[in-house]
Amino acid sequence: GVGAGIQASGWLGISLPPLEPLHQPTTTMALVGIMAGAAASISFAIACYAELSSVFVAGATAAVGTSMFYVSMLVLGLSHITSAAIAATTIGFGGGLLARRFLIPPLLTAVAGITPMLPGLALYRGMYAALNNQLLVGFANMAVALSVAAALASGVVLGEWAARKLRRPPKITFYRAFRRPQFGSHSGPK
Repeated sequence: GVGAGIQASGWLGISLPPLEPLHQPTTTMALVGIMAGAAASISFAIACYAELSSVFVAGATAAVGTSMFYVSMLVLGLSHITSAAIAATTIGFGGGLLARRFLIPPLLTAVAGITPMLPGLALYRGMYAALNNQLLVGFANMAVALSVAAALASGVVLGEWAARKLRRPPKITFYRAFRRPQFGSHSGPK
């Protein structure tokens, strides 16, 4: 759809503005991104007809995950892809625990939580550059989009797996045939 739209605008004689280079996010951009990410996640959950408790859990999960994304980029200096993986793992872990606590499907918190970090802009930039005879820039942006998508998917699965492992261990019940009979008690059929 993106490629067809770019091609159609070229055929109609509509010139798209040149792409501006991406800048490193600032603290102000991070705060706006966190609030916008929570709002986008809440909107996505509402669009999926989620219950009210699920909507707020999805928004909280997205806010925490987006916060981890910007903290790992700005404070720790990690790359966009690594930051997305860390944020997705946080979303999967927190969403798995909150989903169990509020009895909602963990898939809802995971999908709504990673919605703000989906690589739509990188995909658009890659398609735009590739269709405007900048193949190297285009394929580099598409590779980044694919890497971010893979980081988000694997991070959510890892986080949910870790949340599942935090359940209380089951009580150990020993097989009764290996018990020694105690003196003075009758353990046979009555």
